[in-house]
Amino acid sequence: MSTDFRTVGGVHEEILVEFLVHVEDWILVCCLMI
Repeated sequence: MSTDFRTVGGVHEEILVEFLVHVEDWILVCCLMI
């Protein structure tokens, strides 16, 4: 059970990191557009 939980946490972390990277890209694009 604990191993499954760790795996799920790792997947969530990967998704979160990718999401944050995309957000940073969007902020850069918005700054360039202004």
